[in-house]
Amino acid sequence: MPDEVGPVLVGALLDLTRETLQLTFSETIRTSAFRPEEITILNHYNSSVATSMYQLTGGNFDRGPSFDSTIIEFDLF
Repeated sequence: MPDEVGPVLVGALLDLTRETLQLTFSETIRTSAFRPEEITILNHYNSSVATSMYQLTGGNFDRGPSFDSTIIEFDLF
C-alpha cells in the first residue's frame, strides 16, 4: 500500500548563535527532495492571522539517501 500522507512539521528549533534551523517531521524526509527556499516562517500558526512572514532563500545541509531522516538541520545563509 503506497504512502499517501506526506510528512508533517511537528517541531522547529532556530539557533541564532549557531545560525541553524532544525526541523522535525512526523516521518522521514528525503533530503534529495527537500527545498528550504519553499519554507515560509510566520509569526502566527494561522496564516490568515499572521502579520509578519519571512521566506527562506536557501540553506546548506547534507543531501542524499544516507541523510534521510525525520530531522533536518541546516545552516542559514
